[in-house]
Amino acid sequence: MSLTTQSFFKTLHVVVEKRINLIYSGFKQMQQNLFDCGTDLATPHGKGTYKVTKEMVQNLEKSIDSYSDKSPEILSFVLPRGHPIASLLHMARTVVRRAERSIVSLASEKSVNQYAAIDMNRLSDYFFAVARAVNNHYSAKEILYERGGKICHPELKKEDLS
Repeated sequence: MSLTTQSFFKTLHVVVEKRINLIYSGFKQMQQNLFDCGTDLATPHGKGTYKVTKEMVQNLEKSIDSYSDKSPEILSFVLPRGHPIASLLHMARTVVRRAERSIVSLASEKSVNQYAAIDMNRLSDYFFAVARAVNNHYSAKEILYERGGKICHPELKKEDLS
């Protein structure tokens, strides 16, 4: 993890710890998971046991669902803004998306732990869900993207997509 990324998470940690203690433990766990992901990506395929597992991804998905339940339903894209903590979470989401793209590029050249890539994808969704929950908690108005059509379909359930 780069110094900039560490500084970012430290700043985010300090802000969150002061304002919303309930999500702090989740961030601590996410940092542990990020280091596990880094370990897996640095481990040549077949040369060790991977740390990021399907169960870790499933736990992350449960957290996403928990935070999503704390926010109003959305039918279109949400612009990244709102409460200052939510804005930091949206920035974290973009950093994670960039890392995810790098993992996908790496996976096109070498065999990597598929759950590390999936975990990074879900981590960006986690930050989105927490940002929305923070905005909802502080009654910060979310700005919806106006030029797009309906992108969310609440009538579809996860189970229907499998």
